[in-house]
Amino acid sequence: LVPVDSISLPISLPVDSKLDRIALGGLVVLWGLVALAGGRFAPRPRHSALDAAVVLFLAVAIASVLFNMTTLARLDELELAMKKLGLLLAFAAFFHVTVTTVRPGEVQSFCKLIVGLACITAAGTVFEYRTGTNFFFDLAGSALPPPFTVGAGPEDPEFGRAAVTGPTLHGLEVATMLSLTLPVAIIGMLQAPGTRSRILWGAATALIFSGAVATDRKSAAIVPLAIILVLVLYRPRAMMRLAPMGLALLALVPIMSPGALGSIKGQLMPGRVSTDNSTTGRTSDYRAVMPDLRTKPALGRGYGSYDPHTYRVLDNQYLGLAVESGFIGVAAFLILLATTIGVAYRPIRSNDPVRGPPALAAAAAAFGIAVAAALFDLLGYPQVPYLFFFLAGLTVVCAHGSKRRGPARPAAP
Repeated sequence: LVPVDSISLPISLPVDSKLDRIALGGLVVLWGLVALAGGRFAPRPRHSALDAAVVLFLAVAIASVLFNMTTLARLDELELAMKKLGLLLAFAAFFHVTVTTVRPGEVQSFCKLIVGLACITAAGTVFEYRTGTNFFFDLAGSALPPPFTVGAGPEDPEFGRAAVTGPTLHGLEVATMLSLTLPVAIIGMLQAPGTRSRILWGAATALIFSGAVATDRKSAAIVPLAIILVLVLYRPRAMMRLAPMGLALLALVPIMSPGALGSIKGQLMPGRVSTDNSTTGRTSDYRAVMPDLRTKPALGRGYGSYDPHTYRVLDNQYLGLAVESGFIGVAAFLILLATTIGVAYRPIRSNDPVRGPPALAAAAAAFGIAVAAALFDLLGYPQVPYLFFFLAGLTVVCAHGSKRRGPARPAAP
């Protein structure tokens, strides 16, 4: 709900003095104090393969900077790389706090909170689409006292589309955030105990999707489709039973975000998708970065050192990682996503009504991240990674101590 990446304090820190870094620092300090105090509320370590995957990705990123430190210092890019490493460490710290403090019985409550916040974000994004007013930035600017400063919402005249960004710096970011919460809402529909509850979850799903498509980004259709594919693969019968209601909810989207769905459909038409400015801009990046890839294919030029304001915007996280941390960095990132899905497998197949559904939602979100990473440089926009690492943390909580209870079968709605 808060445009954290646009709110900062005028103080000098080793990392950017953005609101999320300051808030996370306070959270980590509180976590440390509770850990020192001990007792029943102390953080509980839960070890999994996902911890190793996070450490591996961090290690590769740090190694890429260390191996290129002299060159980065000479190019005056070392400070940028260090700040990006600081942000990556913040993601890992948030993941660790989540894993060690959330309890299995609290996961479903957190899922409801995620959907509730996503609905507010979606409603604000739809309002922005229809009126041109971004109340996320307006409210933050009026509510936060000095010395906090709030940046203005961005414009996007390059591709001839209005900049609908919600509480983020880019429409792709809020579209991806909302898409990652879709599986949580859909799982809520599958689990709903009665018709009234199922309708409420369905309305939340329709609102979240409407907020995503209000950004007028192709990702708002591509990423949700990828996420729904995972849900269908794991719960085919339940998803088929949900299909009629899904079609009815889809009819609500043009009412809430008129014209947006048709615009995205037009952008995805075969004759247009290959000639669209955003598509040609992405494909032109491939040839432009080939010299960097040939020069340092293993560990790249240093994580976070490729400044888009100096060089060019790479709307592809895999391409960005290949340039900055080499193909080893790309492999480490893919291992991180694959491990998230792998850790979720046991609770998904356990038929545990408390652990299984959130783990399935997180696995679908991880696949959505894998698709979204091909569409924009998502690690450069903090809200999306924070949400992903939170969902990944919930996956570890669900997987810890879960046991298979029998043959897998679709969960009854």
